[in-house]
Amino acid sequence: MSRKFLEIGLVAAVFVAAGGFGGTEPVSWGVAQTLIFLLGLLLLAIPRNPYIDRGAKLLAVPAVLALWIAVQWFESRSGKIGIDTHAIASHGLTYATCVVAFFAAFDVARERGSRKRLALCLIGLGLFEALYGLAEYLAGWQYIWNVPRRYYLGSATGTYVNHNHFAGLVEMILPLSLGLAYYHWRSARRRSRRRTLGAFVENAGQPEILKCFLLMLVSVVLLVAIVFSFSRMGMIATLASLGAMAGAVWIGRGRTSLPVALILLSLAGGAATAAWVGVGPVVAHFEQLPQNEPLVGTSEGRMVLWKDAAKLVAAHPWTGVGLGCFQYAFTRVQSTQLGYLTDHAHNDYLELAVDLGIPAGALLFGLFFWMAGRTFRASLLARSNLTRSIALGSFGGLTALLVHSAADFNLYIPANALVFAVLLGIGYAASLDENAPELNARRSG
Repeated sequence: MSRKFLEIGLVAAVFVAAGGFGGTEPVSWGVAQTLIFLLGLLLLAIPRNPYIDRGAKLLAVPAVLALWIAVQWFESRSGKIGIDTHAIASHGLTYATCVVAFFAAFDVARERGSRKRLALCLIGLGLFEALYGLAEYLAGWQYIWNVPRRYYLGSATGTYVNHNHFAGLVEMILPLSLGLAYYHWRSARRRSRRRTLGAFVENAGQPEILKCFLLMLVSVVLLVAIVFSFSRMGMIATLASLGAMAGAVWIGRGRTSLPVALILLSLAGGAATAAWVGVGPVVAHFEQLPQNEPLVGTSEGRMVLWKDAAKLVAAHPWTGVGLGCFQYAFTRVQSTQLGYLTDHAHNDYLELAVDLGIPAGALLFGLFFWMAGRTFRASLLARSNLTRSIALGSFGGLTALLVHSAADFNLYIPANALVFAVLLGIGYAASLDENAPELNARRSG
């Protein structure tokens, strides 16, 4: 019963965060944070077992980073390290929320049935956001809930303000949909004695095939939503994640061209749908970017921004300027477009190095890449087809955001950071499936 509450509470928190303008609206994000911290108390009440102990060993790295953020907050009160005490406290709470969400997702995902339900809930969130965004684009709906839209009019943004962050959410969920479609296709093939085209036509109505087709349709909708978000980096990150997924399955157990075919099919479906709707506005949008976003809308603008941000890293290489304090410190080094307030570096790797310092930033991203590597390994070696498929989808989602982070600040958007933490928890739980018999034997012994 405790884990049921954990699962429901985690899903509810993710939906509330995403629905509240991506977590940028204080009240809805406060509700989501409260839910997550209550789940943390529930986690402490659940009896420990060797499986959970494996996850608890990871607590050392987040704890060290939390301690460093606390030091920044304390020293900011006397002006020694951080620039803005409130910003450090606010972003520090967001960091703590994501850490608790990771462990909650890890605990929920340790059971395969719960893992699949959690993945399906994320797919449901992505489908809702994609349909909402497409309704905005196709019907000219200029409201987010009952609030008039002021920015990125004419593009799909879902319940988000920024089209890039909307793309960041959807690109993390698209690989999960494809991963589960692959699982159901394989399940259908195992149950069929004949592998001919005639046998496929005969079995096209069986539940596993229908589930595969439904998830493929969802994948096409998600892909089309990313296209009409007009997010260039969203499209690049999506293609990178799909390529990484295809490569993972190609070199993994039971090498087959099927996942490549499914990915190509979804890309073809997305391209055909986008062409049918009309891609002229997409091209026109990209042509107008230099005028619409003079500081960061072009590669040249971002390069100048990154060079200026690198000066901040050089000035505070060990201590950083304080978590969330980039926008206050950047005014000291900004060399172009001085009439614009630059609140983010449009590069999560660089901005976290500015905020936390090089050692803490490297430690955080080192943890991310290590866990993505474990998820990749699970997609290759896990014994269960379901586990491999969900690990494959999680790996694709993590890859998408890590690529997108090179030119945007999705990890500073609370809802996207929360979904990223959940994917990390799912992937790490899947990576422990290889040792499940050993852990269960130890537990019974």
